[in-house]
Amino acid sequence: MLIIGSGPIGCELGQGFARLGTKVIMAEKGSNFLPREDPDCSAYLQDQMIKDGVSIVFQASIQKVEKTDTDKIKVFMEDKTTKEQIVHEVDVIMIATGRVPNV
Repeated sequence: MLIIGSGPIGCELGQGFARLGTKVIMAEKGSNFLPREDPDCSAYLQDQMIKDGVSIVFQASIQKVEKTDTDKIKVFMEDKTTKEQIVHEVDVIMIATGRVPNV
């Protein structure tokens, strides 16, 4: 499972799925985990998420998403700091990037 975003909803569901045995990858476009929260609290939770088996990719830019012949989803990402191309094959993608009012 790939979760795009590392806000409260993405973290809550990601940790829950990881503890139930799902391989979880979180992609964050910035360099901070839980960017709107207290840095000490977010660092503590980030450590716990890693202990629970969640992989976190910072500075991630999703480049392309493809469906494979085996009904998997291939996600092409770029690490914006190293310019490294990262490819993950997942079963499902959850978008947890937050909401903004449309006024």
